Amino acid sequence: MRVVRGERARAALTGVVCLAAAWPRSAAAAGTDSAPSADAVEGNIVQVEENDLVVDLGALRGASAGDVVEVWRPMRIKHPVTGRLLVDRILIGRLRLGQVRPNLALATPNGSLSRPAEPGDVVVLPRPLPPPPSPPPTPTQAPAPSPAPSSAPNAAPAQASTTAPTPPPPSTTPTVPIARAQEIERVFAGEPLRVAIFLTQPASGAVLHARTAGDETYVSQPMTKVGAEYWAATIPPERVRSPSVEWFVEAVSPDGTVPVVGEASAPRSATVEDVSPRAPSRKVLGQAAIWTDYASFNVRSNDDYVWQTEGVMGARFDDVGIRAVRTGFGVYRGLGGTLQQLDVQHQPGTPVGLTYGYLETEFGIVPTFSIAARAIVGLQQDGVGGGASAFLRIGSDLETNLLVGGEVLGGIGLRGVAEFDWNTFHNWPIVLRSEVTNQPAGFEGDVGVRLIGQVGYRVLPHMVVSARGSYQGRTIDHAGPGAGAALGYAW
Repeated sequence: MRVVRGERARAALTGVVCLAAAWPRSAAAAGTDSAPSADAVEGNIVQVEENDLVVDLGALRGASAGDVVEVWRPMRIKHPVTGRLLVDRILIGRLRLGQVRPNLALATPNGSLSRPAEPGDVVVLPRPLPPPPSPPPTPTQAPAPSPAPSSAPNAAPAQASTTAPTPPPPSTTPTVPIARAQEIERVFAGEPLRVAIFLTQPASGAVLHARTAGDETYVSQPMTKVGAEYWAATIPPERVRSPSVEWFVEAVSPDGTVPVVGEASAPRSATVEDVSPRAPSRKVLGQAAIWTDYASFNVRSNDDYVWQTEGVMGARFDDVGIRAVRTGFGVYRGLGGTLQQLDVQHQPGTPVGLTYGYLETEFGIVPTFSIAARAIVGLQQDGVGGGASAFLRIGSDLETNLLVGGEVLGGIGLRGVAEFDWNTFHNWPIVLRSEVTNQPAGFEGDVGVRLIGQVGYRVLPHMVVSARGSYQGRTIDHAGPGAGAALGYAW
């Protein structure tokens, strides 16, 4: 902690703190026209309607129907010659309070305003000063007592003290404004706590210091400027622990740091209630999608290609445990063969196909890691076929994640997959995918590589349409492009 330099800086800054976005204002007015008393209550115009002005001075802050409040316009002007920032406020008129609620009141102009009222204007509810205390009685001289008789004829009579004791001189210690804070009624453990301050004089910054009661040191964090005279910061949930949280605020002035709400030796304190965390409600997310994809491995003779269409519907549960269950159908059609057959012997490709259905389950080990498996059963030209796939997912399936896995389809071949789902841009989901495969010719075919890019657009809050492009090949001379589209919906 830095030592406060000078009572002048301390007296220049007065703050009012609020929590959870309810910000009571301090009562330090700047200006010359009928300056408010030290007990004045300040607020703001928060909304301007056709016939009424809404102010945040309610019954809880001492306002009553019929009260007249002053309206001040904050001014921040850069001097055109010196470049110095001038901060002040001017009186633009008065308002009369009508309907007064606990936190808000409706007001109308009491007379004319020098300029139209705007949200953010300061309203001041004057409070009469208490009557001055009665002055102490003026010391008077006590009457001299009659001299006592003495047997000595020439003895001087005894003199009594005729002056009352002198009262001590009044204190000359400068009056330091005290920052007033709203009482914290309820704080729960593990919940972030927002703190904001209102400074009546400009400051270059503000710092929030917070700790759990019992800790030896405070953790300091700069406050962010959120308005002309407002600064705010949030105490992280990990520091909001039982039995209480302690905090104080310092403003940064040209003369150093000035405590404006509490101080290190006498911080503000709020009791923290330990509550049993509620189990999050289990929300089922429905998912449905359909996609189609065409890929040519040999654009020159069109004798090595794959065309696959697949639809899926499922339900998404928790992050941990059974994360999702999906089922769907697919149609796989292809033409292919070995490079020797197609490029050297120029034989026609062999057609393959599978019409299938599948069931898939994804199991979350932790929120950012899951495994999934799919069982596939379908019909081929020569009978029943089938297959399976499995993959690992790093990250949440609802956010950016990486998927790695493989697939085997009976009579069609193998496929290894690495896919990156990039969901940083909410309205533009992007998929980057690579495959290593011997499909569609199966174990008799040669291995090829596919590079796929897919870009989606969220046309509705729950609907995404996507287009994809790809390039694949088995050799430099045996390759070709591909294209596809997808439509997804979640509810």
